[in-house]
Amino acid sequence: MNEKKRNNAEKKAEARAPRPTKVNKKNTNNDEKYVLYADIMGFKEKVMRTKHADLKKELKGLRAKLDDWFSPFLENVKTFKVSFFSDSILIVEESSPLGFQRISIAAVGLMQLSLHHKFPIKGAIAKGEFTYEEKEQLFFGQAIIDAFLLEEQIHYYGIVAHHTMEEDIKKYSNGMEINALRHREESNPYILSPIPLKNGKITHYHLACNLLGSVLKIEDATITNKRFISWLEGIYGTVSGAPRIYVDNTLRVLEEDLRLYEKNLEKLGDVEFPLKAFQ
Repeated sequence: MNEKKRNNAEKKAEARAPRPTKVNKKNTNNDEKYVLYADIMGFKEKVMRTKHADLKKELKGLRAKLDDWFSPFLENVKTFKVSFFSDSILIVEESSPLGFQRISIAAVGLMQLSLHHKFPIKGAIAKGEFTYEEKEQLFFGQAIIDAFLLEEQIHYYGIVAHHTMEEDIKKYSNGMEINALRHREESNPYILSPIPLKNGKITHYHLACNLLGSVLKIEDATITNKRFISWLEGIYGTVSGAPRIYVDNTLRVLEEDLRLYEKNLEKLGDVEFPLKAFQ
């Protein structure tokens, strides 16, 4: 790659994935991390009902899109890590303001692309001690346990935050001041509201992925929400019985998140995240 092309590529990556600053470089080797653990839903049924070659092609298509989405992070940020284990996905990032920004963007992209390709997921993000040593295949720590246990309880397609994330959500969801002009990075649409878990509706922070467009801006949430609904309708036609509960629950969460967003927008003329259902 010549110098001009390399510079252009670096600028493009910088726009989507800001590199660690001097302030948070010290966190690179810190054991405290953000950990996102997600499962592809209905994967076993897909394996049983789909020809192996066809499923392989579909998974490769999803993986290629995810690699493209994550590439600015993976190529430019040493602390950003992604691993795939059969039907599970693990994303790890440093515990810092920019790390929070990156793992939130990655979670939104993961949610959108998986639904688009009819591989719906549910996942949880936690913060805590975690060791990720790729060469030695050594992955362990409290954060992944917290994320895994919460993910098991989720009863809709979405990304839910463990309570270890809550203080950072309050501090960083509305973007970060990144220069003297107080320009902010794009907001991360976290919402605190009752969501469906397997033992009932319980209030948790979660990512309202239907509010964030493909260019990472909250411009017309109604359009983005319609796109999500169309993806869910496509999944509806592939499942029967109990699995449809996930689709129904997800549609309700999307509707409630959009209603809360529009209510705040109408009332205040602007929206600051995180939003809360009870204000």
